[in-house]
Amino acid sequence: MLEMADVAVAVETAEERVKVLADHLIKPPSQGGLAAVLDLVDSR
Repeated sequence: MLEMADVAVAVETAEERVKVLADHLIKPPSQGGLAAVLDLVDSR
């Protein structure tokens, strides 16, 4: 899915193979990372 996404987002704690495909890295949900997704959506 990340390879086909217009904007690929991954969690900082993801496996390296996932992180290299990401355009943006966010913190885990337990650290408020999902709020960063809203910021990305608002910026588009």
